Amino acid sequence: LVRGMASSGWSAPERMARSSVRVFQYGTLPGVDLRGTDVSSRGLVPLNFIAHQGEMAIAVQTTLLGRHLVTNALAALAVAQADGWDLATAAAALASVQVPQRMQILVGQHGGTVIDDTYNASPASMKAALEFLADWPRPVGGRRLAILGTMRELGPRAPREHHRLGRRAAARCDLLFATGEECEQLAAGARAAGMAEVVVAPDPADAVRACAAVMRAGDVVLVKASHAVGLDRYLHLIVPPHP
Repeated sequence: LVRGMASSGWSAPERMARSSVRVFQYGTLPGVDLRGTDVSSRGLVPLNFIAHQGEMAIAVQTTLLGRHLVTNALAALAVAQADGWDLATAAAALASVQVPQRMQILVGQHGGTVIDDTYNASPASMKAALEFLADWPRPVGGRRLAILGTMRELGPRAPREHHRLGRRAAARCDLLFATGEECEQLAAGARAAGMAEVVVAPDPADAVRACAAVMRAGDVVLVKASHAVGLDRYLHLIVPPHP
C-alpha cells in the first residue's frame, strides 16, 4: 500500500516503479486508487467521508474522532480489499469498529470541554489536534483555548517548528497558553500571525493555572505537548473530580 499524499523521499510514482509487487494508492488527493472526499468530523460527531474507487462512491461512517484520521480509515479499507473484501462490505464493517484513541474528551470546570491530548506531540500531530479544535462546534459565548507545550526531539528544527506551530494556533483558537522550553518561539509565531491574546508560562503548572483562571462555561480547551513536558499532571486544575 502507498499512501497517496505528499511525503518526503520518493514520489508515489517512483515508489511504484521501484516495486516488484502490485501497489495500491490511497489518500485524499486525485489520481489514487482509493480516494476520500467530503471529509467531515465535528466535535463528538465521528469521522465520515465518501470513498471513491473507479466509478464507485460509497458513504463511509466511522467511530473515529477527527478528520485527520481519514487516511487511517482509507488504509483499513484498502487492506480489507487486499484480503478479498469488496468496498461496500469493508465500509459497512468499518462503521462498527471501536478503536481506542489517545485523545480523551473530558468535562472541564464550569461545564466546559477539555481535549486531553497530552500523550505526545509532533508537528503533524499538533496540526491534527488544532484542526480537531477548529472543527469543534462553538457554543454561544464559548471560546476555543489551547495550552500548547514543547514538541521534543526536533533538534535544530525546534525553533522553526514551534514558531510555525504558533502561527497555526493563531488561526484556530481564541486564546493561547504557551509553555515549555520553546514557549517564547511558540508565542512569537502566534503574535506574528496577529494573535493578541497569548499567555507565556514556561512552567506547565502555571500555564494550566492561568487557563483555569479565565476558563468559563462553553469553552473548549485543547491541552497538548510532548509527554515529557508533564501537562497531564496538571489537568486536575481544569478538570474537576467526578462526584
